[in-house]
Amino acid sequence: MPKIVDKAAKRAEIARKAMDLFAKSGFENTPIREITSYAGIGKGTFYDYFSDKEDILNEVVSLMFSDWMEVMIQKVGQAENPTQQLQVILREGSSLGAQFEQLMIIYMDVWRWSVSQKVSVEINDKFK
Repeated sequence: MPKIVDKAAKRAEIARKAMDLFAKSGFENTPIREITSYAGIGKGTFYDYFSDKEDILNEVVSLMFSDWMEVMIQKVGQAENPTQQLQVILREGSSLGAQFEQLMIIYMDVWRWSVSQKVSVEINDKFK
């Protein structure tokens, strides 16, 4: 019986591995072969899930913001008033620690890259 793969979960798994590398070395300095090696996949498998390095970056950005927003929306929604909502945002934002730091490193690196290069409209729109 053939192995059934959840393509969305596998795509997210590969993107999360790339996220680690982008935070460590920067987007421009992380070749696809390093991503495939770190994710434990072949180059062909990479191209089954992503069209190029910019495509995986798009997935990384989507994952970073959706993960963070999901947590924040849930916790802010439990606050009773705007003052408590602000307290939640500040407390949760600071408690993310290394994950938030990784998010900011990647965000700043990609922002710097996007203003110095011609990048896709899709990535520029996400950063706006």
